[in-house]
Amino acid sequence: MYFASLVAILAICCGLFYTVDTNILKRDCDITDFSQVPDVVSRCTNIRVWKMDVPAGETLNLKLQTGTTLYFKDIVKFGVANWDGPLVNIEGNDLRIYGAAGIGFSGQGEEYWDGKGSQGSKKPLFLKINVQGGEFYVLNLVNCPERCTSITGSDILINGWTINTSDGDKDNLGVDTVGFEVSGDNITIRNSLVFNQDDCIRVERGSNMLISNNYCNGGNGLNVEVGADPEAYEENVVSNITFDYGVIENSTYGIHVKTVKGSGPGLLQNVSFSSINMIGIKNYSIRIHQDYPADDNKPEGNVPIRVLNLKYVTGNMSGSSSVPVDVVCASGACSDWTWSNISIKGNSTPCSMNYEPSGFFC
Repeated sequence: MYFASLVAILAICCGLFYTVDTNILKRDCDITDFSQVPDVVSRCTNIRVWKMDVPAGETLNLKLQTGTTLYFKDIVKFGVANWDGPLVNIEGNDLRIYGAAGIGFSGQGEEYWDGKGSQGSKKPLFLKINVQGGEFYVLNLVNCPERCTSITGSDILINGWTINTSDGDKDNLGVDTVGFEVSGDNITIRNSLVFNQDDCIRVERGSNMLISNNYCNGGNGLNVEVGADPEAYEENVVSNITFDYGVIENSTYGIHVKTVKGSGPGLLQNVSFSSINMIGIKNYSIRIHQDYPADDNKPEGNVPIRVLNLKYVTGNMSGSSSVPVDVVCASGACSDWTWSNISIKGNSTPCSMNYEPSGFFC
C-alpha cells in the first residue's frame, strides 16, 4: 500500500513536470559544453543544460543568480579522478531546478568502488547544494562514487528524485554511498527513491524538516545523527523533524537515531516517525543509542534526546541476528518519548532497552 501510493505520487509529479514549456528560453542560455558554464550562469536566469561531459577533476559549478530556473535536459557524465569533489555544486537564492525521468547525472561510481568507501581510494562527493530558497524536481543520480547529496541552507524542497547506486551491491563494492545528508532549516524531502549502501536520508543539524513518502532500499534506512561538532552547541542541535509515510526495504537498519559521544554539547528534540513500513530489515528495525560511534554500550549524555515519538511503525526482519528494538541511553539523557502501534515481526533476537517510552515495552 505504501509503495503503491509512492509510485502514484511520483507519476503525478513527473507528469506535471512535462507541462513546462521550455521553448520560450533563449538559445544563448543553453549549455551544451562544459566551457560555456561560467558565461551562461553569469548572464542568464533561465537555463537549459543539455548532454555534456564534465572533465575529470572538475566541478559543474552552478553558482546561480537569484531567481534562476534551470532545466537539465539530458545526461551529464563526469570524468573519473580521485579527488574530494563535488562533481556538481549548486548555490543561490530562490532557485527552481528541474530534471526529468530517464535523464540526470552519471557519476561513474563503478570506476571508483573498491569495497572500502572513505577508507579506500579518494572518491568525490557527487552533488552539493547550498541555497536559501530552492525547489528541486525529478533529479536522477546514478552510481555515486561515495556520498551522493549534501544539502545545506533553508527553505528547500526536494521532490521526486531517484538516487541509484544499486550497481554497487555487486561484490559489496559500493560503500558509504549516503543518499541525502541534510543540515539546515525548513527543508522537505518527499516522493523520492534511494537505492544505496549507506544511510538513505541522514539529518545532521537543523530544524523544521519534513521527510515524507520516500522509499529506501539496500542501505541503512532513515537516520538522525547529532553531535559531530566537538565544540559548537548550535552545530549539534536537531529539532522539529518529521519522518512519515516511508518504506524501507532490504536494509541493515530501519530507523536509526544516534548521538556522538565524546563530542560537543547538543540537543535532539521533537523528532517523530509515523507510518513507516519496513521489509526485510537485517540488523535493527529501530535503534536509538548515545554511544556512537564506539557502539560500546557506554553511552554519554552530551546530546540529550527529548520528545522522540513513534507511531504506526511496522515491519518484518530477515537477519540471523536481527533485533526489533535497541535503545541505549545515558542516565537522565532520554525523556518524554511516546510510542504507539509498533509491530515488528520475524526477529531472531529479542529487543534490548535501558529506557522505555510511554506506551511501549519489550
